[in-house]
Amino acid sequence: MSTTIVAQSTPAIASAIAIIRLSGKDALPLCRKFFSGFKGEVKPRYAYFGKFTAGGITDDCICIYFAAPHSYTGEDMAEIYSHGSVAVTRAIIEQLILAGATMAQRGEFTRRAFENGKMDLTESEAVIDLINAESEAEARSAYEQLSGALSEKIDALQKKTIELIAGTEAAIDYPEEDVEEMTLVSLRDKTSSLYESLCALKDTYNAGKIMRSGVKVAIVGKPNAGKSMLMNRLLGYERSIVSSSAGTTRDYVEESFLCGDIRFRLIDTAGIRHTDDNVEEMGVMRQADIILSVAEPGGEFLCADDSRTVLVENKNDLCKGTAENAVSISALTGEGLGNLKKVLYEKARSLTAAGAGTINNIRHLQAVEEAIRCITDALKAIDQKLPPDLVSDDLMGAYRAQGSITGITGSASIVDEIFSRFCVGK
Repeated sequence: MSTTIVAQSTPAIASAIAIIRLSGKDALPLCRKFFSGFKGEVKPRYAYFGKFTAGGITDDCICIYFAAPHSYTGEDMAEIYSHGSVAVTRAIIEQLILAGATMAQRGEFTRRAFENGKMDLTESEAVIDLINAESEAEARSAYEQLSGALSEKIDALQKKTIELIAGTEAAIDYPEEDVEEMTLVSLRDKTSSLYESLCALKDTYNAGKIMRSGVKVAIVGKPNAGKSMLMNRLLGYERSIVSSSAGTTRDYVEESFLCGDIRFRLIDTAGIRHTDDNVEEMGVMRQADIILSVAEPGGEFLCADDSRTVLVENKNDLCKGTAENAVSISALTGEGLGNLKKVLYEKARSLTAAGAGTINNIRHLQAVEEAIRCITDALKAIDQKLPPDLVSDDLMGAYRAQGSITGITGSASIVDEIFSRFCVGK
């Protein structure tokens, strides 16, 4: 990487302070040209105050130099803290580009960190998750992944897989000494243990997905049960249309609200009628983490037998409900809303109780499922007493699938796709 890249890391809007970062071998020499604070020996990770002159603009700035490999990217880096004027930041960046720097592409700083071994692919993904976090729970989850919790799990699984692959070598090298059969028998128990560990990791996906993107809550019920009014109450503002006419909502509406440290993604569904073809119920409800089933006192609850369902008996201002295990509320007056939020929060906490090191996106899930498939094939090969080299091939497939999660193995197209989601400057 011979080029030195530059970009603004803070949003390109008027603000009190802006941060412009450079990465590459010329980061320090470029800053020396225009920043008066860098005179003589520059100590890494010290804040220097001075004037940055960019064409006809001069600004009082702070500049910090980070020497490789002790920087975010693993290369020489510098960060310029200027006033957040759009004109000032544009002038500084243009001056650095005229002097030889190159404008950074999306995610290029983090990609260089990945390519220089400062972080793996899961940790790189966690950077964008942390930037996009909207709740404390999402931020904590992203930081756990950024700190290497998932990477440690994958590394441990890969080490076990390598040990199994090494074990097959003895069976391949000494077939005439009955080592092959003895080795494969002993490998089966260890391979079964690896299979169970991978299945346990797969089972963390739902909790990881919820912690990453929020709890998806579908509000369902018969027409005119008060779903839209309940959604408005939970959000704290009018988002759904409220009308006395049954079935006013004919499409679903989605919005988010925070309760404690968790973000809930509310979906107000259309009222389900007897003429409906259940497409909505089969679609929206299937994807929901929690279902709020709303009914009037004495009315019918939908999805009452689903373990995800919270029964909500609405309109208790008109008639007190008697439904067992239902939360009694009035979406009109707000009575009982605090209790409903408490129930929602406690149910959400139970869904996310998977601990650190969860898989949290489809890419992770597909890789783990591929590893499980390969391990299953290895177990079948052992049981059928197939040649040990076939067992080794299956185990190697599992190793590659695991490695694609952290980026040890995998295609460049996956890496490109991940870093394309980043903003410029990160």
